[in-house]
Amino acid sequence: MCAEKEPLDCHRMILVCRHLRNQGIAIRHILADGEAEDHAAAERRLLRLTKEERTLFEPDVTEEELLGRAYEKRGRQIAYRMCAEGDSP
Repeated sequence: MCAEKEPLDCHRMILVCRHLRNQGIAIRHILADGEAEDHAAAERRLLRLTKEERTLFEPDVTEEELLGRAYEKRGRQIAYRMCAEGDSP
């Protein structure tokens, strides 16, 4: 999908790929070493990175719900933010 060094930092993965996968489109991400990673593997890494997993307190949460939360969390982490005057980016 993109040549970003890390697909989990790429806005295309977070904003676009999550919707493309629901349409049955095969998605592969180009990694820094030139290898390609399929989107399902990237999503598994996303779940680990964002620490979204089933717990004793939410035993019935679905994989789709976990992924949705992981996408939202990662989106907030990598989103563009305006700096206040005098702040460094």
